[in-house]
Amino acid sequence: MADYPDVYAEGFSVTVGPFGCILTFSHFLPTGEPGPHQDPTEIIGRIRMSPTIAKILAETLQRIIATAEQGGP
Repeated sequence: MADYPDVYAEGFSVTVGPFGCILTFSHFLPTGEPGPHQDPTEIIGRIRMSPTIAKILAETLQRIIATAEQGGP
């Protein structure tokens, strides 16, 4: 078993300040009510990082997604 949590997120938010960034991940809690509405969410994790690491993460994700869209490895 892993020594870290392994979770699935359906939503996220990003908070940026002068000294750091926070990624907050969440998942939806279905209400079971019919009709269009926004289900409430439950926060499942937060990751705090420096602005430098956040920038590197964003650049890396952009590069990986571009490669995947082109059918690369």
